Amino acid sequence: MIVARGSTSGEGAARTAGAVVQAAFVLSCERSGSTLLRWLLDTHPDVASPGELRLGRLAFDLYVTLSRTVLVDRPNDDPRRVRDTLREVRRTLDGILGRYAQLRGKRVWCEKSPENVGYLDALANAYPDGRYVCLYRDPRDVVHSCLEASRDGFMAELAEYARREPDQPVQAMTRSWADKTHRILAFERRNPGLSRRLRYEDLVRSPEDHLQALFSFLGVPKVPGIAERAFRERHDAGGGDRRIRRTSRVEASRVGRGRDLPMDRIEPALRARVNSLARSLGYDEI
Repeated sequence: MIVARGSTSGEGAARTAGAVVQAAFVLSCERSGSTLLRWLLDTHPDVASPGELRLGRLAFDLYVTLSRTVLVDRPNDDPRRVRDTLREVRRTLDGILGRYAQLRGKRVWCEKSPENVGYLDALANAYPDGRYVCLYRDPRDVVHSCLEASRDGFMAELAEYARREPDQPVQAMTRSWADKTHRILAFERRNPGLSRRLRYEDLVRSPEDHLQALFSFLGVPKVPGIAERAFRERHDAGGGDRRIRRTSRVEASRVGRGRDLPMDRIEPALRARVNSLARSLGYDEI
């Protein structure tokens, strides 16, 4: 957390002057509705949610860079080396994101990048007091959406899975869901006080109820009507589902799109793993 300093204009300046800027993250695999959630959160007058920044990778790289440069004179076994390196990582990231929130006239920033799931330790080490929204979606619908979005080539986060199983795209995307969902669930269980579970299906079927609960978790006031306002307000560009800009409301029409995928062809060990994860999240087995 950092103290917001400097000046902005109008109502935003009054709200952020001297306020504590808090950090939050949306953790999800690809095609789980994180872009929709970003727009909804960004509509709140106290929450700034930028385009995808891949802060997990940045936190990891910053730690390596700092430990090998400005802190290189510290012995490897000196506990202050780790502490001071993490403090500098946090200071750097807070400086960037705190300034961003301040420019938007807001006091909380929330970053979403599916790639962050591969850098959960780096995020948690830099932000042990952060808030983590763990967003999940039915595996069949995630696989369907991944394949639909990859007709012209797989996005970087999915390309390695597709490369390893080029003749089994359904199984490859299912494996991606299982790997990343396992990591998020494990993180959630290790950090129960800092994490909040949210299912895409629940969000789109009852957006207001789940948004208000989420705002309480983030420590900002409840603001009714966000789900309607989100598509009338401007949001900064950057990563995510480009289809969001052609969307005019929250709708549940995409729930169940993957129910007809040939999931019975998936290898037994992977299928068992997916079913175990699905049960723990309240989804039907594949």
